[in-house]
Amino acid sequence: DERSLKQLADAAAWLRELPVQHRVLVGGNHDGAMAALGAEGVRRLFEGATYLQDEEVVVAGLRIYGSPLSIGHSGNAAFQP
Repeated sequence: DERSLKQLADAAAWLRELPVQHRVLVGGNHDGAMAALGAEGVRRLFEGATYLQDEEVVVAGLRIYGSPLSIGHSGNAAFQP
């Protein structure tokens, strides 16, 4: 919904302002707006960050695997099978 997308855009702006060299982002079961945007949409919104969706990246010598998959039962069912 419109409010969730605004919150994501605000989070993306905040993340871009952090004085850090690397930013890695992974969605989860409360991230319905991310699920609706799809991986490429999230990557466009969070420009400058690395968004992982069932994939890995090496950052500063550290291998990171990220998956939004959440097994369980929740009213917040984004990324749940």
